[in-house]
Amino acid sequence: MGSWAADAFGNDDAMDWLSEFESDPEAAVIAALDIGDGVVEVDAGAAAVAAAEAVATAFGKSSPEVDEDVIARILPHVEAVRDIPDVRDLAIAALEEVLGENSELAELWNEADDPAWAAAVADLSDRLE
Repeated sequence: MGSWAADAFGNDDAMDWLSEFESDPEAAVIAALDIGDGVVEVDAGAAAVAAAEAVATAFGKSSPEVDEDVIARILPHVEAVRDIPDVRDLAIAALEEVLGENSELAELWNEADDPAWAAAVADLSDRLE
């Protein structure tokens, strides 16, 4: 995973997901947040965090850390995101898995000894409540 920042869109996998989101926002959000309860691979974890940030943005709670250009790509699709049943709950549940012990993404950030990512994901979860 190419990563340049701890925010939701500070990596290649999240930016790839954003392109999918622009094509079909509802399907992209649902697919990214449906990560199950097994091992969460790096790309799936990054997509889930990005989708959760899109959900937060749809409800007016975007992170100031996310680039304005990314927010501008999300904003045209906020109605589609808001229309997904229980989308906030789905996002919170996905973030719990991404932060969990079966998450390869969390493991990578823990190995890097950088608490910024976990703090950013925890903040995102708080903004979704």
